[in-house]
Amino acid sequence: MAVVVTIIALAVAVIIGAIVAGVRISRRNDAVWQNAAQTLGIEFVPSGTFKPRRMEGRVGTIDVVVDTYTESHGNSSAAYTRYRATYPDLGLGLKLQKQTGLHRFGKVFGMQDIEVGDEGFDDAVMIKGDEPDAVRSFLTPSRVIAIERLLGAFSGTTITDTDLVWRRRGVETNPQALVATTRRLAAAAGVIAAGSGVADRALTKQQTGDLAAAASELGDEIRGPGETDVETRMTGAVTLYAAGRRDEAAEVLRGLERDIPGDPEVAGWMRQTERRPSPSPAGDVDASALAQDLFGRDEMSYETMARFEDEYRGARVRWTGTVKEISSARDAAARRFVVGIGAATHDLYGRVSVDAVIDSPGGTAHLRRGDAIRFSGILATCDPLMRNVYLEDARIEA
Repeated sequence: MAVVVTIIALAVAVIIGAIVAGVRISRRNDAVWQNAAQTLGIEFVPSGTFKPRRMEGRVGTIDVVVDTYTESHGNSSAAYTRYRATYPDLGLGLKLQKQTGLHRFGKVFGMQDIEVGDEGFDDAVMIKGDEPDAVRSFLTPSRVIAIERLLGAFSGTTITDTDLVWRRRGVETNPQALVATTRRLAAAAGVIAAGSGVADRALTKQQTGDLAAAASELGDEIRGPGETDVETRMTGAVTLYAAGRRDEAAEVLRGLERDIPGDPEVAGWMRQTERRPSPSPAGDVDASALAQDLFGRDEMSYETMARFEDEYRGARVRWTGTVKEISSARDAAARRFVVGIGAATHDLYGRVSVDAVIDSPGGTAHLRRGDAIRFSGILATCDPLMRNVYLEDARIEA
């Protein structure tokens, strides 16, 4: 009998200990969430019996809700942290999410997937909507970049006419992560809802290879915290850096560090501005190999830039490719060419084309889109957003 009593007493002690520990953990997590809510300027609702903790309110122009919930999986269950950013109904019947092998299989049997004409985006994102033409018009360059960045950083995000939702397994206990994630998702939702005129103008220039003009378009608009949305400022920082305006990029990033502390992309680009790489370019750079090495990896844009600077910048290359775009260069006597040099296969974006951008002096008036050319030059910079590499001292040989 004494043994039974002892066992029962131990069991009761263990149960009480578990309850006390659970209460302590819950209170500690409530304190973390309350701190994050105060930083964001939104309301915090603590957890209770059958009531999950919750933050809700307006961040910028977007209503956000962050909560926790438990999901059953057969004989087990798991806790999740869920972020939801809502905006006025777009009226498009829109649903976007990262494309998976199951989606690709479904398309064989007629599953809807609207294509917008950007091969990387079309292969990466499953797009549904009521009116395909309306959806294509809606997906402007700034929205496309915001969605690509969103799905790259927050895989599993679903975007609809009224909201975007992302969840992570487990209860988030890092206040900086709560703040940064909420602000990034709210910023992305803001761009999806309203677009970004300055980013659209700049990205249109980048698409034609005019990186310097894109940087100028963005430069004066995005410096300092709070002046423009987080997504546009992040795009601007990357563009300024790629255009050689490192100090201005650092200034933008410092503002972003204040607004979204702990954000891994901001921190990575901040480190990039502080690096002083000593490139050791290979003697013979194959265009196809470079395309895959730079743009075929599952990594952030600052990692792509770091690899370019460490391994390729300064290399003299002699490549062949197909002319895709021709425009006037800054030097009135030169023409700018965007030349397809290869493709990369990426886990998120699928198979994407990679282009070289060159400004070539006179003697090229006869060239047209679709022409095959041989050219040479020195690798100067890359644009991770557009998957372009830029050559200086370039010459078209044939």
